[in-house]
Amino acid sequence: MRISRVTAGLVTAGLLGLAPVAVTAPAHAADYTTAVQVGAQYAALTYGTAGYVDAAAYVPAASAYVPTGTLTLEASTNQGQSWTALSTLDVNPSDATRFNNVKPQQNTTYRVSYSGGVYGSDTFQASTSATRTVKVARKVTFPKKNTFTMKGKVTPKYANKKIVITVSKRKTSGFKKFKTIKTNGQGAYKIAMPKKRGTFYYRFRTVADKQYIAGGFNLKLTYTVRYRRTAPGVSPGTSTIAPLI
Repeated sequence: MRISRVTAGLVTAGLLGLAPVAVTAPAHAADYTTAVQVGAQYAALTYGTAGYVDAAAYVPAASAYVPTGTLTLEASTNQGQSWTALSTLDVNPSDATRFNNVKPQQNTTYRVSYSGGVYGSDTFQASTSATRTVKVARKVTFPKKNTFTMKGKVTPKYANKKIVITVSKRKTSGFKKFKTIKTNGQGAYKIAMPKKRGTFYYRFRTVADKQYIAGGFNLKLTYTVRYRRTAPGVSPGTSTIAPLI
């Protein structure tokens, strides 16, 4: 049995789309307009997983990072109708500032606000970045051993809800509906998979809603029957499971 998760929309880069800028502050006293760029480690992750958010405040006209002030990471779970401040850090005057251990509990939109500040005789105006959304899939546990009985638990908030199972003879295409099961009042599920001769690929998926994207795992089942002259014998077969995210 082998289990592997499939990551939806993984973004491995830190700060996205930030052009290189000089590390020195503007040379002349002035009132500068600033901008903030922000990037997230993941575009989607599993509930309980932590990532990081990178942000950089800079002066577009001077091609320079701001030398002073703070950056505040803010989060919204209602599509930007309201925002909650999560953490405030001093700016890095020569690179992006990293907010570590960012762990969204559901689909969450992030932005970073720059406080503005005064450096010598220069004034840097406050600004706020564009938003970046991180999608969250519910966590689905599964057996860690070779078995044809799939059981586990879905978290969070997935009591008495559906898990859709599809099947195919091919690994990445041709999937058709096999069965829909429901979790119990604690979000747990259990199903005995069929011992059919050959290799079959299954996908277990939770149902997406406003707070979470679909999550689950991929399962490969191989069952072999060996015949003897005197009596039939059945090999136990193998199962390979792959987590979705």
